[in-house]
This record gives sequence, C-alpha cells and structure tokens, in this order.
Amino acid sequence: MAWRFNAGWEIFYAVLAAPVLVLAGLALGGYVTPTEIPPRNAGSTLRILHFNALVYDNTHPAQKAALAQQAQADVVSVLELNGPMLAAMQAISGTYPFTQTSRPDTSMLLASRYPITRAQTLGTRAELYHVARPAAHGGAFYVLQVHPRSPHSSAALKVRNELLAKVAAALPNLPRPLLMVGDFNTTPWDTSLQPLRTELKVAGGWRGWLPTFPSLAPMTPIDLLLASPHWPPATVQRVVAKGSDHLGLVVDFK
Repeated sequence: MAWRFNAGWEIFYAVLAAPVLVLAGLALGGYVTPTEIPPRNAGSTLRILHFNALVYDNTHPAQKAALAQQAQADVVSVLELNGPMLAAMQAISGTYPFTQTSRPDTSMLLASRYPITRAQTLGTRAELYHVARPAAHGGAFYVLQVHPRSPHSSAALKVRNELLAKVAAALPNLPRPLLMVGDFNTTPWDTSLQPLRTELKVAGGWRGWLPTFPSLAPMTPIDLLLASPHWPPATVQRVVAKGSDHLGLVVDFK
C-alpha cells in the first residue's frame, strides 16, 4: 500500500526538517568554504572569479574589489552591481584594465586582464563577450555572462525560463571556445537548465555543483560556470564575498 501524506503532514515534516538542513548547511559550508582566495596553482592556464555583490545591500564594496584583486584572475564576473561597487571595481583598473557592463540593465560587469568587446546581446541579463587573450597564453575565447530573474513568483519564473530558453536556442550558433558564467537562479538538475547542458558542461563536473546560496548556510548551487568541450579540466572552489548573500566561485582550468 502506498504511503500518502496530506498537506498538513507535509508542512509539519518540512518545519521539522528545515532546522536540520540549515545546521547541515552551516556545518558543511564552514568546513569546505575557504574564507580567503586560494593561491593560484602554477598549472592554471586560466582563472575565472565570479561573485554576486548583492545590489540591495551592497556593503563593503572596497573589500569585494580587494577580493577581485587578490584573486589574480584573468576574468572577473560581478553581478548585482550598484554605483559604489562599480566605482570600487574602477579603482582597481590597474589589475583589470578592461571592463564591460550589461545593457540596458547595468547590474552585470565583466572585468579582464585582456581586451574584451561585446559580441552579442542575447537579452536583458545575457551578454556575450569576446576576450582577446593572446595566443601565447592560450588564445581568445568567449564569455556568456547571465543573470536570469529570481523565480520568486510565477511571473518571474516565466521570465527566467524565457531567457534560459532564448539562450539555449542561440547556443549552438555561438562562437567557441565558450564559457557561460553567472547566477542562473536555478540548479543543474532543473529541467530549465538541461537544454544548455546539451552544449556545455558544468566546469569541474559534479564537483562544480557547489552550493553558493544562501551564504550563511549554502544549500543550493545556483552560481555556475559552464564550459564548451574545448576547455581542459577545471577545479572549482568557493570564496566568501563579504556582505553578499552568495558565495563566490574561483575556477581554475589546468
């Protein structure tokens, strides 16, 4: 005989389980999440740093810019940018002299050691950039930076899925080598992400499915970096972006 629960029991068990999940997230997050940028391995041919700056309470912009500076990354992806955070990133232009912001929504920024140009706008919160990395350092590549809407309502869920579907439809014709980075506001096992994963793979494999949200007790891997098959194996680590409700990601390609 199949077990059946009514809505009252489901809510009861959810309330019981919530504290356990939070405590587990705190324990695991505190154990495996470094509080400082990991040293760059000598074998790393490319390092990507990605973090969400939290536009609604964008505190500690100088510390977040310092995080980017300490990372020694080749490319830095910053989401939920506001004025102070943009100014903080501009203040470290000696480290990352090339920057681009999304349009018409300017809350996404890509900073780079190499020249970057906008190649295509796929929609609000989806921008494709060309990174002119010299051949001696591995050659040029493309970065697709995305930040679909948070599915906090049925209308927002529809907007999120529409953007992911639009990107998925364009993906086969986008240039390669390609990296796709951002806060996807969905998880790797969500059906809305599956069409993207037919063309791109999560960097680091299943080890790249690191929970990044919420930062206090990380339980959901919504910040991801996807890579076309052209890329070598990668290691993915999490870092703390002070004042953000997300953990950041540091991805090193071997």
